[in-house]
Amino acid sequence: MANEVTFSSLSDSRNTEVLAGRWLQLRADRQALPAHPALAAGYNKLVKGSGSNVVHVAALGVQGYDKMSPYATEVSGPSNTVITDSKYPVTVVRQALRREVGWLARYTDVQGVLNLEGMALDGFGAYQMRLAELVASLMGGFSTVIGTSGSDLTVAQFLAAKITLQMANAHATRPLCVRHSRQVVDLQLELASTSGGTLQWNEAAARVVDATQSGFIAQFAGVDIVQSNQVPTANGGADRAGGMFAGGAIVWADSDPDIDDPNNQFAIGPVMVERQRDATNGTTIWVSSAGLGAAEGDDGCGVAIITDA
Repeated sequence: MANEVTFSSLSDSRNTEVLAGRWLQLRADRQALPAHPALAAGYNKLVKGSGSNVVHVAALGVQGYDKMSPYATEVSGPSNTVITDSKYPVTVVRQALRREVGWLARYTDVQGVLNLEGMALDGFGAYQMRLAELVASLMGGFSTVIGTSGSDLTVAQFLAAKITLQMANAHATRPLCVRHSRQVVDLQLELASTSGGTLQWNEAAARVVDATQSGFIAQFAGVDIVQSNQVPTANGGADRAGGMFAGGAIVWADSDPDIDDPNNQFAIGPVMVERQRDATNGTTIWVSSAGLGAAEGDDGCGVAIITDA
């Protein structure tokens, strides 16, 4: 037999592969930090026209910081007590992401991501992950460090970090613990093998063990736990520098974007997405940018947790 009509014989009118309309995201740590009270407490908006890109976050020792003193003798009274104050500077700088998309890539965009909506979501996601990276990079900078280099994180160390914050009166908000997935797994393994005491059949401990996702995974011992692979290494790559903190430990700020050309500039919260054409090359350029910065605030409100990577 010969001249059968087959898939291969129709090579000029058939594709060897068909691009699916559905698409998958490449693996990445996309979990932004939640709007947690410990972070919200340190949030500030840079005011336009302020004359500076540095925001000073003030801290005041009032409403219980100083105590009254007794004066039992008649015709006696207190002298002035100064109000203790401090300030934590946050420098807001431009953070940006640029995509240059060719004309053919746009024409054949079956997934529908190389358009205004797709690029806007792309830019906002990049902003969220940059904030997560900035916050995670501060975890290892707290003066108080708990953990043993080269050793796995233990339940005792986790509880020690919480107790350290309690003893330092760092209880303006519920604590937030930001840790690398390696540190989360170490805690899961120990919780799974711990018997007796308060951890046996503890529902909160079970939720930590069961957790598989990144981002917020559980609340354990009164501490919210976030798993983020943005947490950097320490000690030459031997460890991960996670941390636990309450409100005031991290201060951060962003700014509203300036929209000068509504036809080609779009705002999503603090993020500005700009469209620009390069007619010569037939490309569309998308630039997402935001003013953003983060810094350590009250050092006593945070604890570094540095354990095996």
